[in-house]
Amino acid sequence: MNHESRKPPIAALAAALLAAVLLARPAWAQAEQIDVKVGKKTIAVQSKDVRVGDIYVAKNDTFRGDLVAKGGSVTVDGVVDGDCVAFGGAMAVNGAVTGDAASFGGPVKIAGNIEGDLASFGGPVTVDGRVGGELASFGGPVNLLATAVVDGDVSVMGAQVERADSAQVGGEINNISLGMVDRFLPGAVRVAQKRSPISRLISFIIALSWVAASALLVLLTSLFFPLGVSRAARAIEIDIWKSIGIGLLAQVAVIPGVILMTVSILGIPLIPLAILAFIAACVLGFAGFCLLAARRLFSASQRRLPGTVASVMIGFLMLNALLLAGHLVNVPGAPFTVLGWILIIANFSLLWFAVTVGLGAVWSTRFGSRDEAVKTAPVVSS
Repeated sequence: MNHESRKPPIAALAAALLAAVLLARPAWAQAEQIDVKVGKKTIAVQSKDVRVGDIYVAKNDTFRGDLVAKGGSVTVDGVVDGDCVAFGGAMAVNGAVTGDAASFGGPVKIAGNIEGDLASFGGPVTVDGRVGGELASFGGPVNLLATAVVDGDVSVMGAQVERADSAQVGGEINNISLGMVDRFLPGAVRVAQKRSPISRLISFIIALSWVAASALLVLLTSLFFPLGVSRAARAIEIDIWKSIGIGLLAQVAVIPGVILMTVSILGIPLIPLAILAFIAACVLGFAGFCLLAARRLFSASQRRLPGTVASVMIGFLMLNALLLAGHLVNVPGAPFTVLGWILIIANFSLLWFAVTVGLGAVWSTRFGSRDEAVKTAPVVSS
């Protein structure tokens, strides 16, 4: 296998990201039409055509129209006469797709033929068949096997492209790594290594204070609003993709929202209340995520789940374990290790994800005031 890397075209790399963002719409929007971006094209999908669960197109069978699956895998051994989209599940094309294909959150295996473009977000892509257009992947590696044929460009962001010598690519292979992170981490490690024992002790105390203060907020939230916490956890469990989408939108919109309030005389006094409401929503949603994490732990260990408050605090400790471990590894007096720094960064990434998902769940439940309804799309025959 060899690795190829060139300067990536912005349009090709944006295709995978746009596919991910727009593919997330079926999970949280109830519009009659869903627009899915694949490459330079837009797939217009009617919500009534979205199918829930695993979908299988048998050999010698033909599915006419756009095939879209939510919360399940798509396996095509026959023919899909249209576009093919897998949302939250794996995609395997052993037969043929006459249009474009897109996958969000699952692995992709192409052993057959896709006439149009292929976009993937968050999952590995393996090709030993043919892609007639461009192939774009965001966050997932691409493996082009010996019999792979891609007529257009192959563009990958945040992962690697592996290509067999006999694999055919009609365009360019573009690979962009997260270079900013690659440059930041070594520099950050060097800075951290030069810190004095006193500064490391201060950091350790600050970290413990942060965890203690956060634990107190989460504890009070679960004590006074146990039903809201439970509803947030339930909303995440029902549709985590919906919570992710809404949480990301809320984070993106908060700063422009505050700016808009500052230009209005009537809105300026409301800014502190809006900020407090946003923080409260983050805490409530995070508590719900903690509760769900504890439930999964006790379910896996086949043990009886304790009360809501105890479960929330157990989940809180789980989500902060890496942060505490990272600071314990680099406790003052001990030799500095890169492992401690990596654990701390990983834990903050996990906390951001938990807050994002929880924030979306709080919005879905109207600040924990109502239960999230279980919605399923009608199944249509081929």
